[in-house]
This record gives sequence, C-alpha cells and structure tokens, in this order.
Amino acid sequence: MLKSIRLLSVTLFASLIPALMTSNAQALTPTSEYQLKLLTQGGPESIRSTAESIYNSGYSELEVTDTMAEILLQNYTRNDRQYTDALAWSAKALGSTHNSRYRNTLAEVLAQSSDRKLNKYVEASLKLLPQTQTEQYVKGTINLNAARTQTSEAKPATASIPPPGAAGTNKITAAMPGMSMEEVNAYAVHPQRLPRISRAKHLFLLTLEAKVM
Repeated sequence: MLKSIRLLSVTLFASLIPALMTSNAQALTPTSEYQLKLLTQGGPESIRSTAESIYNSGYSELEVTDTMAEILLQNYTRNDRQYTDALAWSAKALGSTHNSRYRNTLAEVLAQSSDRKLNKYVEASLKLLPQTQTEQYVKGTINLNAARTQTSEAKPATASIPPPGAAGTNKITAAMPGMSMEEVNAYAVHPQRLPRISRAKHLFLLTLEAKVM
C-alpha cells in the first residue's frame, strides 16, 4: 500500500514538471518584456539600443536573444546603413552571451553576407562562442509577426504601478551596469524580480536612489 502511494506521488510530480518548466519559461522579467517590445515593435535604432544593453550588462534571457538571432537572420542581406549598425551590435550581443546556441546563426551570416562591416563584428563574435555540442537556434523558431502582435497587445507596465509612496516603490536597491534608464524604471515597481548576477559577469552593483513621481 505504502509503495503504491509513493509510486503515485512520483508519477504525479513527474507529470507536473513540463507545466512548471513552461510556466517558468514564460515568466519574463520586466526588462526582458521591455526588450522584446523594442525588438519587435521598433526599428533599427531600437534593435541597436537593445543589443547595446545586452552587450554592456552581460545579462539576457533566451527568448530575447533568440528574437535577436531571428532579426539578424532575416535582415543581414539588407543594404541599409542603419540596419548594418543595428545588426553589428546584435552580433556583438549574441557573442557576449557565450552561448554556443548561436554559432550556426553567426556562421550563416558570415558565409552569406557581403557587408564587410557586419562581417567584421560577426566574425569577432563567433570566436567568443565555445565549440560545444548544443541545440542550435533555427531560423523561423521565433515568429516575429506573432511576437509583434503579442507585445502590442501586452498591457503597459504602468498599469500595475501602485500609488506613490506605497511600500517598496520609492527605491531601486540594485541595477545592472549597462541598463538603460527605461530598463531600470521597469524594475522600479518590482525590485525583488531583479535577476541573480554572477560574480564572473558583474564586478559591481550600481546603487540608485529614485523617487517615483
């Protein structure tokens, strides 16, 4: 009887694991939500600013970098100076993740692109990614049209902001170097949701005092 109960408990727990993993995968931080909106709703300037933020902070979530990889793969053949600059920064951002998942993405761009400036940064970024066996990002995995619709329908972050003076809303106790002011403000309401930062990637924390107007 006891053995049967234990077996049932293990079975039930195992059945919950996929749901828990899906739930965790969908729970993006406010900064990642903001970055996805910039990538899917904005133009080359927004793409560049997001890529710079990821490159300078050393922090990113997989859904954000996957979206950046998709944008890079869809646009590297464009003959547009603004896009070249934005995509060069995107390559630098992917390289800064040190995630070998993006080796094939960068390798394709390097092999197919005729843009010397872009290729310069793509080649340098490719060298930063370890040659380890891992699942590669595949073009089309992220549907940019669906992502645009999803981010445009998302409720603004300000909708959940509590009244001024409410507990926990008058200070930002930690922020990561490289964040834009918009990204820092995205954490102002939920400072407890700041991601854990590894010592290897971040040598210091930037302390800010800010009042919610």
